Amino acid sequence: MVRRGLGCIPRMVSNRGALCPPLLFSLYINDMGREISEGIEGAVTGDRVYCVSHMLYADDLGLTTNGPGIMQTMLNKLRTYAEKKGLTVNTAKSEVVNFNSKSVSPLQNSFTYDGVVLPEKDRFKYLGMLLIEG
Repeated sequence: MVRRGLGCIPRMVSNRGALCPPLLFSLYINDMGREISEGIEGAVTGDRVYCVSHMLYADDLGLTTNGPGIMQTMLNKLRTYAEKKGLTVNTAKSEVVNFNSKSVSPLQNSFTYDGVVLPEKDRFKYLGMLLIEG
């Protein structure tokens, strides 16, 4: 049973503040998902066979997991990856949403990225699709 699913949407730009051409950027970050989800169990899906740790499309990244400790670990791995690749995560456009949790609200754990506390929301838009808590 999914007790808690958390999502965080970092948005990345090159270290010079300019958006990279889409194909070049995709090739540059091709290994990101593997690096940030290595050893991590993502959020359980409806069939309980597959777990989803992240969703990546162009420069939009969604991290998903069933536990807050795992989410912070993924955020830490993302910071290490971004630093290594010379990328910046825009924390002003990053947020955390807690789904399917009736036991904990609001989140008892604050999530941080490079020392910045990420705001908790009850919804977010990912690739034009509105995802709502509850």
